[in-house]
Amino acid sequence: MIRNIDAKELRALLTREAVFLVDVREASEYRREHIDGAHLFPSSEFNPGAVLKAAGKETTFCVYCASGGRSSKAGESLAQAITQASDVAGNAKVYNLVGGMSAWRMAGCLVVEDKKAPLPIIRQVHLIASTLIIGGSLLSRFYHCNFILVPIFVGCGLFVSGATGFCGMALLLQKLPYNR
Repeated sequence: MIRNIDAKELRALLTREAVFLVDVREASEYRREHIDGAHLFPSSEFNPGAVLKAAGKETTFCVYCASGGRSSKAGESLAQAITQASDVAGNAKVYNLVGGMSAWRMAGCLVVEDKKAPLPIIRQVHLIASTLIIGGSLLSRFYHCNFILVPIFVGCGLFVSGATGFCGMALLLQKLPYNR
């Protein structure tokens, strides 16, 4: 029931018919940039029923995220909800934007941007972690050898994050006022 669509096909589809765009990225990613007219339904709390309620019946849906991974899961969930809903007509279609926002931008399609919005959490984590690694390495070389513990600690944190999906630094950054 879900079909993959590339950015050029979606752009053409948007000129031909009404499409309910479902952005399943997190709020900070959406604030930074999104496709004009998109509705935010974050994958972390995705509710297909809420999407159906917001869109109405006999709708064409297109689900997207940053690169296509989260949106394919959300799209499958939405397609399943459509088949189970008795009040949704059989003409409803669900598309997944292959490559997500990255592909949309690469195709030269327009996005709504807010340059003042905070960077996505993962980019903030990368910036802070790399600064701590470089700083700790330089301090251990030029000031005191015990500063090598800083990059070791950060490296261990990155390993745990990659292995388990838990990132303590990301959790802390999400609590900061400018990321809310």
